[in-house]
Amino acid sequence: MKKTIFLLLMGWVLFSPSAYADGEKDKLPEIWGNLIYESEIANNPDVLRGIYRFTPTENSADTLKLDTIYVSTMMEANGGGVFRNGKFQFVNEIDPGDLYSSQQAFYECSINENNEVHWLPEDRYGVTVESLAAYSGCLTMDPRTGKLYGIYPEDYGYSNYLSTVDFDVLSRENIGEVNQYYLTLSINRQGEMYGIDDYGDLYKIDMNSGNETLVGATGVVPGNYYQSATFDQTTGKLWWAARTESERSVLYEVNTSTGEATQKAVFPWDERFLALYIPDSLGIDSTKIGLDKPAAPTKATLDGNAEEIVLKWNASKGALHKDGKISDKGLTYHVTLHYGDESLNFDAQDTTKVFAIDDLDIAELTKCYFEVVTMNDSVASDTTTSNSFAAGQVLEVPYNNEFKSSEDFDQLTILDNNGDGRTWQFVEDYNTVIYKYADEDADDWILTPMLNLKGGQKYIFKFQASPQGSEYPETLNAAFGKTIDVESYTTILEKAVVATKDSVFEVTFTPDADGAYHVGLQIVSPSTQLNCILDNISVTTAEATNIKDISKKSALSEDVEYNLLGQRTNSSYRGVVIRKGKKVIKK
Repeated sequence: MKKTIFLLLMGWVLFSPSAYADGEKDKLPEIWGNLIYESEIANNPDVLRGIYRFTPTENSADTLKLDTIYVSTMMEANGGGVFRNGKFQFVNEIDPGDLYSSQQAFYECSINENNEVHWLPEDRYGVTVESLAAYSGCLTMDPRTGKLYGIYPEDYGYSNYLSTVDFDVLSRENIGEVNQYYLTLSINRQGEMYGIDDYGDLYKIDMNSGNETLVGATGVVPGNYYQSATFDQTTGKLWWAARTESERSVLYEVNTSTGEATQKAVFPWDERFLALYIPDSLGIDSTKIGLDKPAAPTKATLDGNAEEIVLKWNASKGALHKDGKISDKGLTYHVTLHYGDESLNFDAQDTTKVFAIDDLDIAELTKCYFEVVTMNDSVASDTTTSNSFAAGQVLEVPYNNEFKSSEDFDQLTILDNNGDGRTWQFVEDYNTVIYKYADEDADDWILTPMLNLKGGQKYIFKFQASPQGSEYPETLNAAFGKTIDVESYTTILEKAVVATKDSVFEVTFTPDADGAYHVGLQIVSPSTQLNCILDNISVTTAEATNIKDISKKSALSEDVEYNLLGQRTNSSYRGVVIRKGKKVIKK
C-alpha cells in the first residue's frame, strides 16, 4: 500500500524578528497532526491512528473536516514527535502511566518527493530508547536551526526538565528544571518558546535556562490528556488542539501577548492530536530571511574497477524552500569517503570525483562508500549516502560467498534501486542475507565483487534462496555487467520464482569479451510479499565448479595463489595468500 504524508518545510535561519506581510495574519492554515484517539473508536484505537489534516473555517462553531493522509497502528507519538528533515520522528511509550514498567521505542518514517512515506530500516525502526520519552505534546523544533527541545520527566515524575534531544544519535541533554507541568510546547520563528500548563496558563520559557514567565490564562481548563500546539510560522499565530476537562476536543488560537485562547473550531468525534504541525510557511518576506537550507544531493553512486573508484551524485536543486536565499558564492559540496577503517574529507564544486586505488593505499578487497551534503556557505543540507562498493581487487573465478560473516557481506555491492530505504541486509544472528518486505514493489540488486571473466568462456551462476512462506513466493532476476549501471546489464535469468525453502537456481552464461564483471541478483517481488532469504551465491567455470576441481599440479604451482576466502588472486594482490598450501604474506 502506498503510504502518503506531507513534505517537511523547515530550517530557515532568520536575521531578526520581522513584520508579517500584508494579509498573512488573516490566513487560515492547513494543520497536520498525529491522531491517536477519537470517542467512536475508544475500544479500538488502532483503527484510525495515523496522520490527518484539517483547516479551520471562519465560523468558530464549525466542525472540522478531517482528511486522512496515512493510517498506521504503529503511529502513536505519545512520547513526543516532530516532522523535520523530510521525516516523521517519534517516540512511542508503552504503559506511560506506569513509571516502573514504561518501555520507550523510537520510530522514523522517511518522506520522498512524491509525498510517500516509508518506514526506515530496523536500525531506525522500533529501537528501544531510555529516557527519550518527552511529555507527549512537549516536543518541538526551533524553526531557525532545526534543533529539538522537549520537557522530560525525571525522578519518577517528581522533577521535569527542559532538554535538548538529538534524534540522529538518540540522546538528550538537560538545560534546566521547570516548575510547571506542561501539556504543550512550541517555538516561533523569532526563537521564543511558549508552553501551556495543566492549569491552562500560557508561559514563556527561556530556551537557555528553562526559566518561566507567566504570560496569562488561556481561559480554558484542560484535561490531563495528551494534546498539542504549534506555531504557524507564516502568521505567527499559535494553534492549540486542546482536550478540555469536560472531555471535549477543541481547536483554539492562543494570543501570545495575553494568553487568551479563542475557539476556532471543534473536532467531530473529540479526536486527540499529537505532533501538531503546519507544513507550509509561504508568504514570509524573503528579504528578512538569511541563507536557506539547501536541498540535498540525490542519487549518490560509487562505482569502480581495479585501478580507481568513481564518486558521482546529482546536483542539488537549490534552496529547500521557495524563494530561499542562496549565498553569493553559490552551492558547494562536502564529501566524506569511507574506505575500510579510513575516511577522507574533501570539498567539491563538481558532482564527480575520481580516486586512484593506489593513492588510497587499498591493497585488498575493501568496502567503500561516501556521504555528501550540499553547502550553502555554512548551512548544510541533509546527508545523502551512496551505495557501498568493494574496491581494490578483481577476484578470480571460482567465487563463492556463503555469508558466514559481515565481512563476507561487505564484498557485495547493494543497490536500493527504487530508493525506498529498504534493501538487502546481512542478519548476523543467522549468517544470512535477507530482503525484508517494503511498501514499494521491490527493485533492489545484490552484486558480486568484480570478477575476472574470459570472453567466450561459459560460467555457472548459482544461488540458493527461500521465501518467508510458500504462500508468499519471491521473484528474482539475474544479470551481469561491467559497472553498477544495471540498466546496461545482460539478463541471464528472468523472473525466477522462489516458492519453496532452499530453492537452488543455476544458470549458464558466456561473456562476449574479457573483462571485470559483476554478476547480480535483482529482486522484483511485489510489495504484497514478505521476506526473501538468500543463503549463498557462486560463480564458477562450466568445467570446474569449485577449487577442489583444480588439479594437484595446478594447485601447487608457484604461480597459483588464493586469498583466505579460497578465491584465486591475480598478480597485483597484496596481503595474506595461500601458496602451495601455506600462508604467505605477499607485499
